[in-house]
Amino acid sequence: QNCEIVVEGDGWDQRRHDVRSGPFRISSVFRSDYEPLRSIRITRVSGDMEVQEGSWTLTPQANGQTEISYEAWSKPGFWVPRWFITRSVKRDAPRILANLKNMAESTAG
Repeated sequence: QNCEIVVEGDGWDQRRHDVRSGPFRISSVFRSDYEPLRSIRITRVSGDMEVQEGSWTLTPQANGQTEISYEAWSKPGFWVPRWFITRSVKRDAPRILANLKNMAESTAG
């Protein structure tokens, strides 16, 4: 699996994401638009995904912590078994959240 920034602008970037597992290979390019400390919106640019949209929303809480909400809509342009998608999300989501937490904590305060 690989994810790298291929184009960057002011408040946005485009990333190429390649996922490989067994016989399945999915490659996509998506754009992330950043509203600092508020949200990240993701939209499909090109690649194997027919649908690739999502958003991260950050909501400050009264106790000084931040609640993060994530919504995603993804559909490959070809048949992929449900177990592959489920396994990918279960494998990747904890790592993504840990990375996000580490980045947030390193820039706080």
